[in-house]
Amino acid sequence: MASMEPTASIDELARRFGITPDMVRRALGQLGKGGRRIDEVLKELVAQERTIACAADAPITDLGPGSLGAAVPQRFGKYEVLELLGRGGQGAVYRVRNVALGRIEVLKVLTSLGGESSDAHRRFVREARAVAQLRHRNILPLYEVGVEQGRPFYTMESFEGESLAAAMARTRTVPVRLALTIVRDAALGLAAAHLGGIVHRDVKPANLLLSRETGGKAGDREDLLSGPADGLRVAVVDFGLARMAGEESLTAESVAILGTAPYMAPEQILGEIRQVDARSDVWSLGVTAYALLTGTLPFAGDSLLEFQRHIPDDEPVRPSRLRRGIPRDVDAIVEKCLEKDRARRYQDAGELADDVDRWLAGDVVAARPAGRWLKTWRWARRRRHLVASVASTLAVSAVLVVWLALLPWVSARRAEARIEREKAEALAELENRLSRGEFSETIDLAGARAQAHPDLADACRVSRAKAYLGRAGERLAASEAGATADLAMAYDCAAGLDR
Repeated sequence: MASMEPTASIDELARRFGITPDMVRRALGQLGKGGRRIDEVLKELVAQERTIACAADAPITDLGPGSLGAAVPQRFGKYEVLELLGRGGQGAVYRVRNVALGRIEVLKVLTSLGGESSDAHRRFVREARAVAQLRHRNILPLYEVGVEQGRPFYTMESFEGESLAAAMARTRTVPVRLALTIVRDAALGLAAAHLGGIVHRDVKPANLLLSRETGGKAGDREDLLSGPADGLRVAVVDFGLARMAGEESLTAESVAILGTAPYMAPEQILGEIRQVDARSDVWSLGVTAYALLTGTLPFAGDSLLEFQRHIPDDEPVRPSRLRRGIPRDVDAIVEKCLEKDRARRYQDAGELADDVDRWLAGDVVAARPAGRWLKTWRWARRRRHLVASVASTLAVSAVLVVWLALLPWVSARRAEARIEREKAEALAELENRLSRGEFSETIDLAGARAQAHPDLADACRVSRAKAYLGRAGERLAASEAGATADLAMAYDCAAGLDR
């Protein structure tokens, strides 16, 4: 085997050999010792880092990039292992050669311990069953399902390309038409799954593979998100969390929230397992579309709890506000995918694909953008308890403001009523004193009341005139002095009325 180029990308070497970039750097530091080749150093480090737990694990743990270029290629059954593509907590994925057919395939093996009753084993089998039912250009076909040396496995088509997540990591913005084409093709693959009663439940860029078949060099990763939309193939992969219609949840799934938090629909991230259906996949694909168009996620968060707070309640910023040039109809398509109410979303991925096709063809789309008042109404419905509390506070505040505004008027009316009552009481008192023959007291009281209430001056003069006449009559009857003076004062009071 020819020696590997030392100038190869550290990340590429780490990926091919299934080790960390730090291990690659360690290997590069040993290149000068005895003229050793980079592949030799890397294989030695791999051997040092990996140990075999037990003999039963040997066929799996020995598989990997460390065997690349060995004189006798390592085998897994009838498959010759070429390289490790990825490894997770429960499984590993390899690029292999089917020796019998001479065909390059992808092999996925369950590596986690546990019997057939374990959730990991059941989920692996479920994924194989789900993919085996599907035949669509945008879903990688399954070739074989089996068990080799106690390990379940399946093989599928080898896909020359990379994940959408990896492509997006190199590209800040994606042309709108190309982004919508990717979404359409992914939706077509999901639509085939939905028609078969299968819900993916983990749609995200990492589970969408891209490959250029025409319009560029096949497998050219630099060209995937910058070349023409024609000739780009999209494949939906990793149905490990898929759920088939009528199937019971696994033990762990009945209490766990499965999926990738930033891409989960509200019903999924809140753990409403029975509410998760094809429309949940539509939401996840809508988040993917949002990220393709804007370079950011519609909902921010650093933890599951934060996403559980933001996704069900917050409204995302319209894509066209984050990136100029996004058409209004594209905004409407993405917003329809991200409707909080499942009934207002596309009902399955097929409806989404049809609407995107309309936009790509220049036709009118079915989605309509939500207006500001509609968004406000939906926001209020989701926060009805908060809105009720705020409404109560505003109502109390409004009553208080009105009361404060009316207080001067009310005070003035009360003062006027009090004055009118005092005047009425004053006149009644004068009449009572006259009727009791208290003429002298009436004369004094009438003068005081006239000064206190000038508008009662005439009424007080009348009372004084009556009182002077009454006292004059008493003095004449008693032959007392002063009767003439009282008559004169009564005359003056009466004369004042004319003035």
